Amino acid sequence: MDCTFRSGVHDDLKPWHFIAAMADQQVITTPNQTLSLTSRGLRGSLRLRPGGELALEEAVGEGNGFLLESSQGWATAADRAVVSTLLDPSRANSYRIGLSIINLAPDQSIMRALADQTDLPEKVNDVHLDAFAQFSAPLDRHVGETKPILTAIEIAEFRLLWGGLRLFAEGNLVKGSQGLAEGNIALRIEGWKRLPAMLAVLGLVKPQDTSTVERTIQVLADQGTDPDVLALPLKMTDGQLWLGPIRLGAAPRLN
Repeated sequence: MDCTFRSGVHDDLKPWHFIAAMADQQVITTPNQTLSLTSRGLRGSLRLRPGGELALEEAVGEGNGFLLESSQGWATAADRAVVSTLLDPSRANSYRIGLSIINLAPDQSIMRALADQTDLPEKVNDVHLDAFAQFSAPLDRHVGETKPILTAIEIAEFRLLWGGLRLFAEGNLVKGSQGLAEGNIALRIEGWKRLPAMLAVLGLVKPQDTSTVERTIQVLADQGTDPDVLALPLKMTDGQLWLGPIRLGAAPRLN
């Protein structure tokens, strides 16, 4: 990435604290795809713990007017995004993770598929995450040898506000056998009738099963005090992902 660095703040010499002001255009190459990132005012801060191990203490990245395009053909955009991580000294190899995205625009192929099925607007108004991530080893200068992997996630608060769809979540996941996530996340979904079509577009349920999924969710929602509000667990167990009684497929990997 093309960026300029300066050490410290207010011209004080702090060799363990770096601030990066990056160019508006970046190219990120991964084993599976090449990503092109365009933004305004993209910048980051990296603070290490003073000492020989140079452990990660805090990292923050932020910018405005994001456009992320993939060589695989998808693209997404956002008005503003901030991501941060902060060492949690109360837990071994643990970091507090924060994420905030304002006016996230999903890929247009998703929006075209949803256009005739829901009243969701073109942008997700707000995405917010407050979580804790635990790793198998410290994030320090030895990461090339220890190769830390994610072993647990605690979601303290997650929310997604997208027009009439409002999703809230909290819960815990751990790395199970073969690296698959295990645990439970409590979901609260307001305006849930927009959900079945979204699950079909994302490939989590077959399009021909959408009506059955909607009827099943309706029965579950009717058991609560407000039929437009759905409260149920997102479960990951035995390698499978379940939304209440609805099987969505394989559980995600944590590593």
